[in-house]
Amino acid sequence: MKSNLIKTLGAFLMLLSLASCVGDELQQRPSKNEPVEVGLHVGGGHDCGQDGGQVETRTEMGDNGLSAYWADEDKLSVWARTSSGSYVLSGQIFTTYGLDGRHGYFTSTLASAMPEETYTYYCCYPTPISVSGTNVTFSLPAQQDGKVSSGADIMIADPMQHGPLTAVPEVEDHSGMSLQMNRMMHQFRFQVPSSDSQLKGAAIEKIRLNFPVNVVGNVQLDLSDPNKKAALSNGGKEIILDLKEPVDAQKQNYACVAFVPTQFTQGQSLQVKAYTADKIVNIDPIDLRSRNCQAGHSTPVMLIIKSVTDYPYQITFKVSANNLGENPNFIKLEAPSGCRWPDSGTNVFTYDPGRQITVGEEIVFRFEDEAQYRAFSGKNISVTYDSDHAVTRQSVTVGNLSSADKASVALSVPYLFSEDFSGISSFNDGHDNPTVGTSSDTYKGITELSSKTSALSGWYGTRIGGQSGTSIRICCRYEHVLLAGAYYKGRVYTPFLSNIKDGKDVKITVSFRYGSNRNERDPLLGSRPDKSPVMYFGINTQEQVINPDQNEGNIIDQVTGLIGGSGYASSAVTSLSPIAIKGETLPKTGGSYTSFAGTKSVTIDNVDNGMRLAWVLSTDNTASNTNANYWLYLDDIKVSITQ
Repeated sequence: MKSNLIKTLGAFLMLLSLASCVGDELQQRPSKNEPVEVGLHVGGGHDCGQDGGQVETRTEMGDNGLSAYWADEDKLSVWARTSSGSYVLSGQIFTTYGLDGRHGYFTSTLASAMPEETYTYYCCYPTPISVSGTNVTFSLPAQQDGKVSSGADIMIADPMQHGPLTAVPEVEDHSGMSLQMNRMMHQFRFQVPSSDSQLKGAAIEKIRLNFPVNVVGNVQLDLSDPNKKAALSNGGKEIILDLKEPVDAQKQNYACVAFVPTQFTQGQSLQVKAYTADKIVNIDPIDLRSRNCQAGHSTPVMLIIKSVTDYPYQITFKVSANNLGENPNFIKLEAPSGCRWPDSGTNVFTYDPGRQITVGEEIVFRFEDEAQYRAFSGKNISVTYDSDHAVTRQSVTVGNLSSADKASVALSVPYLFSEDFSGISSFNDGHDNPTVGTSSDTYKGITELSSKTSALSGWYGTRIGGQSGTSIRICCRYEHVLLAGAYYKGRVYTPFLSNIKDGKDVKITVSFRYGSNRNERDPLLGSRPDKSPVMYFGINTQEQVINPDQNEGNIIDQVTGLIGGSGYASSAVTSLSPIAIKGETLPKTGGSYTSFAGTKSVTIDNVDNGMRLAWVLSTDNTASNTNANYWLYLDDIKVSITQ
């Protein structure tokens, strides 16, 4: 089989990926031969009729509920037993590569060619969860899609005696080994009467089935005898059909469910409730009438609608704003333990519409059960937003539901990073306001700010202070003595921009409010310097944050440097890369913890999650024989992705 033909045929098949093989490992015989690709094909069965005939041997039901299809990447498990009872193939995985009418073509690569012998072949679909001899166990799910796909359609092949498997047969070539598959489960095929008008054009999206006995769980079958009755363990009575294709009265779509063949008794009934996007559809119970639901058969079942009603309780989450700068692809809502979302049955629900989520979009939860609804009253919900380049989080609170039947919660996609300092307590590192007298303050350390206020975990600062619930400031200390001047620059570093995804880089816009001020010493001779604070802003990439001033700015060092010809310490900042604001002169006065001159907004390209935002304060002071402090006040830092 040519690879181009395989790829062409595969493009027309539906995708269905199944789990890897479970069971005995392939027993490979030592051989000097090269690996060999072998194949087989599965013959078709019969379409099931309206009266409940045998179902065709493929894996996903079509719209009519009668015919089915093999899908691309469908997998069979195959065993080959020798006449002596040993296995040459043991759970070998074969995968579809072609389809011709009722024949599915499967291939696998063996370590070497099979020796000449007549083998007994066994085969099943899907991959079993356990194997013991010829006994295989499958998991028949309680959550199905109405197409009996994804492993709900359990099949066992008739044992086949045949020689070694050979090269992959060409599609339409039926000369290789052919297996006949047997459907081992029974199917109900649901439809809505075409005359029913109660749905008013709406489609049924979910069906909840409650059987009188256990019908799903772990199903044990015998590979050597497809006629042997299935044994059920860890069983359950409820099946939920979350329909891959909705059912309505106009299109006459069908929804199929697979369950263990069962002999029902007189008086037993199937309880059914269906759901549209926003309505509850009450269905008449289905009288099972002592039905003998046999393997490989399908029973047509009409859903007779009694009434269509509204859900009595509802919580709506609405995306009211987006500060991130790009739309999320999905939103995860995690409620406290003890709460259950109606669409997931757990406290975690992921809204993934398969497209970007925009402002104005709503996530609506409709509840039938009052206790389940009331359990959300006053609860905090952890919200995760996942976009192309970032993952951001927030917490929202559901209102009081003790008497209300409906509630709305606003969602606002957070900034990539933000800080308004409303949660800080007052703090300082002891060097944000040194005296401007004749004393010297040559501090060159840096502080991890969580040691000063818990609200600033991951922040670092030098010559830094903060006022409870308001803002922070950094201080540049200027000292000049004898013939040397030194600049002890104030610094503040944010945590890493960890909301950016690994391996991604983005263009960001950073905005912040700022204010500035100063305190200069009156010199013994002459006038005050009358100089300004100078702001630098950019990116810091240090894994371990240090103050670059540790190696510069010491007065004694500068005197020594002057004598040696190296000159004064520099007022410039070279530790940031890139620098978005490179030495901007600020107002000399007016700034405080509650007073700000204005707002800055800058963009920076190629930012990743190994970077921090950093502000450094210097001054343009070069005056002799004076001390001075200069301050930069910061508040309302906001970072967004810029497209």
